Amino acid sequence: MVYQRKLSPTEAKRHFVYITFDGRGYFPPAGQEFKVVIGKHIVEVKVDSKSRVWGAMFWDRLPHWNRGDTITFTKNKDGSYTVMVEG
Repeated sequence: MVYQRKLSPTEAKRHFVYITFDGRGYFPPAGQEFKVVIGKHIVEVKVDSKSRVWGAMFWDRLPHWNRGDTITFTKNKDGSYTVMVEG
């Protein structure tokens, strides 16, 4: 499964990804940590109470995203998520 969306100006500036209502079931419940895989790096993150995933933990591992870039979370068989950003 894949969760994908274009980033808003606020998301790009503040380094978070808002999880839309229809995408919420794709991720663990708010407050529960999950693994994000970027290349060979694994980082633990969580969705906060406002349905945001804060990218500060993996910001330096991805191309620095901008407004309008597309971020993609792909759920892996082991329950982790691979993240990619495309401009």
